[in-house]
Amino acid sequence: MAQAIAETVFDCLYLSFALIAGLTMLIKGKGPLVKKAGLMSALLGAGDAFHLIPRSYALWTTGLEANAAALGVGKLITSITMTVFYLILYYIWRERYQIEGRKGLTGTMWALSLLRAALCLLPQNRWLEYRQPLLFGILRNIPFAVMGVIIIVIFAREAGKGKDPVFRFMPLAVALSFGFYLPVVLFSGVAPAVGMLMIPKTLAYVWIVFMGWQLYRQGKKISYPNFTGAKWPSVRCQRAIWHLRSWISYTKEGADMSKKYADTALIYALTALVSGVFYREFTKFNGFTGRTNLAFMHTHYFLLGMFFFLALLLLEKNFLFSDGKRTKRALLLYHVGLNITGAGFLLRGLTQVWGMALSRGMDASIAGIAGIGHILLGIGLVLLLLQIRKKAA
Repeated sequence: MAQAIAETVFDCLYLSFALIAGLTMLIKGKGPLVKKAGLMSALLGAGDAFHLIPRSYALWTTGLEANAAALGVGKLITSITMTVFYLILYYIWRERYQIEGRKGLTGTMWALSLLRAALCLLPQNRWLEYRQPLLFGILRNIPFAVMGVIIIVIFAREAGKGKDPVFRFMPLAVALSFGFYLPVVLFSGVAPAVGMLMIPKTLAYVWIVFMGWQLYRQGKKISYPNFTGAKWPSVRCQRAIWHLRSWISYTKEGADMSKKYADTALIYALTALVSGVFYREFTKFNGFTGRTNLAFMHTHYFLLGMFFFLALLLLEKNFLFSDGKRTKRALLLYHVGLNITGAGFLLRGLTQVWGMALSRGMDASIAGIAGIGHILLGIGLVLLLLQIRKKAA
């Protein structure tokens, strides 16, 4: 009981901090650097929730071994989201230090990310079993460890050059996270007490998120010009110039948003294609011939992703409805809702292909995830339509 109370309290505090900080930076943050830090933090919290919430549920009910399948699926999702976490951190490094080129390094990071994701999806990992093979635990973490080493080296080089006050301890935080994580991978099977190292590992991630939060706090301190002390031209003249610049900026922003809608449509088209290939090959690999929710992923991403943003592109060309914060918030809700819905299809589909016998709690959790996704998707859609209606009128 003491373990259940301690872990649940710790997990609630950790997940709340990561999700709240991440969403705050995503919604209110200024500049792509802060947005990336927000995305990284929110992804960390959302991914870890898939493992920590079933773990807390297991500790309070029938135990870890009785809930091995739910814990295994959670570990699979966390493994993939952590891979994306470090990929985003790489792009934060590029943005922070204005790194140009380095295509070989970028290709290496993407190759390692895809390799780790592919290794995680292999059935030999036996995610649904309580005791999983050590060999595949090591294999899937080799590319992950290489990514960590790359992140440590590149941040150490750049942060040391300019004495970066925000990221100067990033190499140490990443090194600590891996230093606490790798012994768990290697020895937790024979010495369960080693699993306690996951607590300081989690605190290292909290430290990384806090560094991103510092960027957000710095952005809030930006001061803007004040017209009241102007001598020449007059205050009215300066305000007229300011309004003219705002109009030019608004028109330019409309062109920028059109490009963003086109880019987003392309990304969702690729996501839909990948989802379709994954559905076909994954079911074939597992010898599955029945109905599965994996079949709905590519159609949802085609219709609600690619075609929807192509429609927004045409509407933006006609009405310039994207007006900054309100549109960004609506788009954020839409993106989050669509991808949570996709995650719900993925989770349900994996359990169907693997033939998992879900407990009532796990079944309700997956249904709840899909429900939250549909709600956020609906709210984002309505807000966007209201914005378009306002501009069209």
